[in-house]
Amino acid sequence: MKPTENMWSEVDVTMQATCPVLPVRNSCELWTLVSDTWDEVALSQHYVRSLIESMTQRIKSVVEAHEFWTFYYRGQFISENSPFKG
Repeated sequence: MKPTENMWSEVDVTMQATCPVLPVRNSCELWTLVSDTWDEVALSQHYVRSLIESMTQRIKSVVEAHEFWTFYYRGQFISENSPFKG
């Protein structure tokens, strides 16, 4: 339900794709890497817009799941009672 969780996931995926072995020597370098990657993802208007536009569907999925947990997986919302649950 929280788009920031999806943003952090995208930051993680982006960081792993650009530098699979983190070449950081200290917390300051790590913060710079994470911050720069966050900015890169945030500047991707397509990704951010898709998160915003998905909010209506996210709310609907929670209501349909009778307030049980749901999660977004590759463009599909999956509830706790879903047969698609992994």
